Amino acid sequence: MAEPGFRRDGSWVGASVPRREDPRLLTGRGRFVDDITLPRMLHAAFVRSSEAHARVVDVDLSEVRQVPGVVAAFDAADLALGDITALLDRPLEEFVPTSMPVLAGDKVRYVGEPLAVVIATDPYAAEDGVEAAVVELDPLDPVVTETAALAAAGPPVHDEAPGNVLVDVSLFATEGIDGIFDEAHTVVTVEARTGRQNALPLETRGVVADWDDRDEQLVVRTCTQVPHQVRTVLARCAGLDEKQVRVVVPDMGGGFGQKCVVGREEIAAAAAARRLRRPVKWIEDRREALTASFLAREQHYTARAAFTADGEILALESDVVCDMGAYSCYPFTAGIEPLMASAEMPGVYRVPASRGR
Repeated sequence: MAEPGFRRDGSWVGASVPRREDPRLLTGRGRFVDDITLPRMLHAAFVRSSEAHARVVDVDLSEVRQVPGVVAAFDAADLALGDITALLDRPLEEFVPTSMPVLAGDKVRYVGEPLAVVIATDPYAAEDGVEAAVVELDPLDPVVTETAALAAAGPPVHDEAPGNVLVDVSLFATEGIDGIFDEAHTVVTVEARTGRQNALPLETRGVVADWDDRDEQLVVRTCTQVPHQVRTVLARCAGLDEKQVRVVVPDMGGGFGQKCVVGREEIAAAAAARRLRRPVKWIEDRREALTASFLAREQHYTARAAFTADGEILALESDVVCDMGAYSCYPFTAGIEPLMASAEMPGVYRVPASRGR
């Protein structure tokens, strides 16, 4: 007899497959990152920027290291990790690659950007260590709106992108579309904006990292939707072979896309664990989740559609501007939102001609 929920041919396609994890999760037997405790485990907290845009003059951690319970404190120079650089398979005139340091060294580009990591015997001592850090920043003009970013005289967030444009792509343009608009009975133009969004999963980001001397391997337990990408980036930043990084994903309390990109804090905590030869845990608090995690969907649309006298759509033209924040996320880059928005603009409608930028 076929197993309940499966078709006679054994296929899962189109079958009602029973869920197996529900009883364990509903009875409190789930195991999330913060449930993991290892012998001799330490805890991490981050010194973060209080400025939206500034040059880093000095990060003094000398007092941090004197705080009771603090085991170590590292800035960008101490950990000497490689940058995270996301690449898009587009010509250079359409996409500008920019690098995201694991810990900011020369410049900060948003409030909450990590400057140093404090490692302590418990989370409270780690937070006390963060409070003892002395950070000197030289503020620059912040870039907080799309208009300011695109202004001709606006301050560049990245030197590689003087106009603050990381992606400028025209995906498609139907031949003769201008003539369709010229001859259409009615042309309607709509301008709309969407507000910035934070995914806010119930379980915030987190990691427990441990260096295994016997296998010469970093074992990283983290709540991510992309474990293979975390392995690749962590290996590159730390100068390890990919086989020296093992990423384990326990139960995860929500991701919603926020955890399908590679974060900086997980890499810094793993690097500290390797350096100290002790397990290190970092659990993001809700304030960090709101200020320093990955955000989305601050978008500005200008759309123009041509119609017949009966209201049938003939052509659609769209210009989409997305505020992607300070950095390109790995692996999707800053192109993920404008490219998706342009491709999805027609929705469910039959659109004979279209043009999108």
